[in-house]
Amino acid sequence: MDVWNARDNKQHGSQNFCVVWRRTDNQGSVAPDGMTQFWAMQSRKVGTAMPADAVIAGEFANNLCGLIVSEVNRKDLSKTLQKSGAMQDCEGQRNLQIDVLDRYFLDHAVVMRGLLPISAWPRNRRKLALPFGTMLCTCVEFLLHADCEHNFCAKALNKIRVDLHSLPVKRPQGRKRKHGEA
Repeated sequence: MDVWNARDNKQHGSQNFCVVWRRTDNQGSVAPDGMTQFWAMQSRKVGTAMPADAVIAGEFANNLCGLIVSEVNRKDLSKTLQKSGAMQDCEGQRNLQIDVLDRYFLDHAVVMRGLLPISAWPRNRRKLALPFGTMLCTCVEFLLHADCEHNFCAKALNKIRVDLHSLPVKRPQGRKRKHGEA
């Protein structure tokens, strides 16, 4: 929980996380459920600073979230890649800068909450009248273990409590459970 413990303002008001809101459904829509909230955080050591102590600039977080949203929507992806410095024109050809993409996607983690992560499970979204809140992170720990300290920090920042009884559970066929059995 180092990210949570080091969340206080650093010099000049900077923090170790940055919150960005983006519309992830059609751009002309005004529906409140079409928004996704992103928390951008450092996930690797920066110089001598541990990830939890490293600050993240708002412009960098905006570019990072823009890359994620552009990839999902497939709109203006090349323009977003060029704006972020991940794609450059050399002699009439466009080249991806892998070191820049590494800095964006390996050195940083992004926790997402809203339409974008919920849309990853369309079946549950159709079945449930009110889909349960899903938060996803782009870090390796989340990929391996389905949770990470970035996710815990974002939940704590948003004062989110997870009611495990509200999550849909598919039980295997077998004997019926007695009342009170898990």
